[in-house]
Amino acid sequence: MRLSCFLCCLSCLQASFLPPGRQLPALSARHLARRVASPPLLSATKRGPIPYGELTVGVAAEDAPRERRVVQDPKSVKLLVDAGFEVRVEAGAGAEALFSDEAYVEAGASIVKAKAVWASDIVLKIRPPSVAQLELLGDRTLISLVNPSANVHLLERLQEQGATAFSLDCIPRMLSRGQTFDVLSSQTNIAGYRAVVEASHAFGRFFAGQTTAAGKVAPAKVLVLGAGVAGLAAIQTAKNMGAIVRACRRRALSHRGSAKWTRTWHVAGTTCARPSRSRWRVSAVSS
Repeated sequence: MRLSCFLCCLSCLQASFLPPGRQLPALSARHLARRVASPPLLSATKRGPIPYGELTVGVAAEDAPRERRVVQDPKSVKLLVDAGFEVRVEAGAGAEALFSDEAYVEAGASIVKAKAVWASDIVLKIRPPSVAQLELLGDRTLISLVNPSANVHLLERLQEQGATAFSLDCIPRMLSRGQTFDVLSSQTNIAGYRAVVEASHAFGRFFAGQTTAAGKVAPAKVLVLGAGVAGLAAIQTAKNMGAIVRACRRRALSHRGSAKWTRTWHVAGTTCARPSRSRWRVSAVSS
């Protein structure tokens, strides 16, 4: 993984992402440009860029209630180790995700306590850190889902400490090089899958139709509201379970300088759009 690819998300931590009326007074445009051009960790010093072998990467455990994810699994840790990084994993970090400490050790990481993880040059974490964890971070580097618009106090604290923060949820996904770092679509896709699983449990019977000697049972009919990333995952999951699936999505269409809302139905691989006071139009669903 090239850490330089994360440079594009530094600009997303400026005041333009803060709520109206909230600013970071000490973070000027000139200062921000200087930090983007040469962040403390990746800047070229007199002896040149810092080799990977001299950098430590810390994998922090998630402490939020009901959070079972871990920021690095043993396979990704092995990639970092093979690249030359020294990886420190907090004890029990992958327990909720069914990754044992022994698996991380086999991948080449060392199991340490939380304080040693936050003393690493680069700290990896999914959820935003707490104030106590930021104190342990100091002026080093954090890669996480900072969510700057909702965690203004964390931005102010990171700025005061002189730390470098990479907010993965702010990486522009329109760029080809940024799509591999997308952390939003992947989690939204899982949410759409889980929504159908939860719905099938609440439904009370199976989704697929059945034909037995005692008679027939019609398949369930599922309506998915919204056909974005989560909606498409829900549609596919419900179809795989044997249900009859329909989806509805509203989108604005420009017509003679004005926006009109249309009702769009996705049924069995086709899109049926019905503008107001007109007949149905049918076209193939685009990928």
